[in-house]
Amino acid sequence: MRYWLFDPKDEYFDPALQGLRLRGGIYRPLPALVENGMRTIRSSVLGLDLCVDGDTLYFRDPSTRAYPHTLAEANARIAELEAQLRR
Repeated sequence: MRYWLFDPKDEYFDPALQGLRLRGGIYRPLPALVENGMRTIRSSVLGLDLCVDGDTLYFRDPSTRAYPHTLAEANARIAELEAQLRR
């Protein structure tokens, strides 16, 4: 079992992004990398990297290193496509 902790305001967790794995009844930290000031933890379950840049959490495809859309961008794109369908 894996858990992710993210504190966008950096008030409660240090570091702000943490991944934990339950093994043998004990939560152990998942390894993290810091690349260009961005903390990154790989999720083998999702097949994505979780990355923090400032107060924003991103998911990144580790093979292409591309960032899928943020939730706000995805919602805006969905609204745009729905409007096109109504025309």
